[in-house]
Amino acid sequence: MNYFLRSLLLFLFALNFLESKATHIMGGEITWECDANGGYVFELVVYRDCSGISHYATYDNLKLIGHSSINNIPVQLISSTDISENCNSAGPSANCGAGPPFASLGGPYGTVQMNVYKSAPIQLGVPGSNPWIIIWSHCCRGANNSNLFYPVALGYTLRSYMYGPPASQNPPQSCYDSSPKFLEEPITTSMAGKASTESVIAMDKDADSLFYFLAPSVTNYMGLSPFQEGG
Repeated sequence: MNYFLRSLLLFLFALNFLESKATHIMGGEITWECDANGGYVFELVVYRDCSGISHYATYDNLKLIGHSSINNIPVQLISSTDISENCNSAGPSANCGAGPPFASLGGPYGTVQMNVYKSAPIQLGVPGSNPWIIIWSHCCRGANNSNLFYPVALGYTLRSYMYGPPASQNPPQSCYDSSPKFLEEPITTSMAGKASTESVIAMDKDADSLFYFLAPSVTNYMGLSPFQEGG
């Protein structure tokens, strides 16, 4: 009985710790571009719910799965922008507060901050027969999620897959193909009961063909292959 009580108390403490530590992640993107010397420049975009716990890191790391020698890619914060919708024409709109860094806690519902991180150029070579997976994970999701049970205890994982050239081609030795990018900022607020349409305006600088599909949402990286995700 004492052991069960201690376990229960530890479990409750862990939930409270998670809830007080961070409840702010809304989504994001991982993309990359080739530089003039064949290096990769990675970009991480993270959207933060300003009504949750503040989170403001000047640097972070991307995890690289599948590379023979490099496991982490450091990224540095280059911009923080309040992208909250202006919903009040008669006066000040809801916003994330004074900033950047917009690090204050407890902004109004619907207020969103966009953080953009970039890496220095890094030489990686190219993937072989199996893709590389670039991952960013953090805790936790916003408390306003209505379709998840206790979202403030769930992490958030972004991932991108980088494929190598077809086997029939003479494989390059450095970055040869940039990823697509999303040019449109997300819609952060919509009117209840009204239809809302959004276009991410995806663009590929190498003029590659693009298609879209929905992938499973994951809290932490569980080793799913792109084929298990429907890619």
